Amino acid sequence: MLDKTEKQKRIISIICCPLCHADMTLKNNQWYCSVCEEHYPQVAQTPILIHKAKAHDYSLIAADDPDYPISRHDYAPRSYELIHQFADGWVLDLGSGGRDKYHDNVIQLDIFNFPNVEVVAVGEFLPFKDNTFDGVICQAVFEHLQYPQVVVMEIERVLKPGGLVKVDTAFLHPLHGYPQHYFNATRYGLLQWFHQFEIVWSGSEPYQMPWIMFDTIMDVYLHEMDVEEKKQLLQARLVDLLQATRDLKQGQGEHNPLSQILLNTRDNTTDMIAAGVSALARKKTSSSETDKANTPKTVYSLRIADQQAIISENKAARLQQELDEARVVAQTLSQQLHIKQQVIDDQARQIAISRGKFFWYLWLGIRFVARKVLHKWRHHT
Repeated sequence: MLDKTEKQKRIISIICCPLCHADMTLKNNQWYCSVCEEHYPQVAQTPILIHKAKAHDYSLIAADDPDYPISRHDYAPRSYELIHQFADGWVLDLGSGGRDKYHDNVIQLDIFNFPNVEVVAVGEFLPFKDNTFDGVICQAVFEHLQYPQVVVMEIERVLKPGGLVKVDTAFLHPLHGYPQHYFNATRYGLLQWFHQFEIVWSGSEPYQMPWIMFDTIMDVYLHEMDVEEKKQLLQARLVDLLQATRDLKQGQGEHNPLSQILLNTRDNTTDMIAAGVSALARKKTSSSETDKANTPKTVYSLRIADQQAIISENKAARLQQELDEARVVAQTLSQQLHIKQQVIDDQARQIAISRGKFFWYLWLGIRFVARKVLHKWRHHT
């Protein structure tokens, strides 16, 4: 097994700025970009490479922390195949969570600093150089992505030509997870996200079969029921449950006790396992700059807009710093010039005084000589 310190050194060699992809240097637990001048912290030996870091603590999170619903699922069989296939290369575990598995060739990345996470970053801004990875594993992550198509583009960028990506995501699965659950995808939706890739295989794995969906949904249903309702539902025959749902479809459920139990779901249950969702929205009378910035015309313009904004902000800050430094230099030079001018003035004054004394004594000498000459001339005459 590769020493973790040595592995971290190898990881550092493939890290780049998540914003502009330029090289970075590590100094005093801060990562500095050589181009866009963005900087990122390092916490507990883990690079925190999230630009404009979000408002949560990036200190190391304990594996048993009750405040974080950590996913600890093991790697799926095909994921293990990928890990072993590229044993001599790099495999990125994108959204690793609290997985307690360690492999020399696998880099675990997550948005939280869990014990085995080696790089903290987001999928929309991967902090790795182009054509770095032989494989990418992404298990139960895409449903939690706000911009899945951007993440696909980033996966394509960091994969070597011919590299493989294995993605598992939710289809018929209840609302779940942290920090948020955005999208469930059909197989065709998943293939659309990866339409620029060559599809080697697609379908449902043994751990994604319909019975799992049935078990999960029933578990959510039962969890929110009171004791009596739960007892009636558990004792009901499947044919009776089917009849109860059909009565509800036909508007006749008021006379069927099971129909009433199924109908009497809590808001939390409905939110988690509803058959669909709806919204009524009103167009704003005026749009703020923030609204415009959060409405990209193309899915990738989100990244470009962020990149340009941060680079411009950093350049403006650098120019302001240079201006402030120039002002300090100018002020220092002005003070030095004032001091030199005072010295020159003092020297000129001393010279003037010295010369004045010289001419005064010269005049006294000439007057003395003139008086002597005049006295002699009068004496002879």
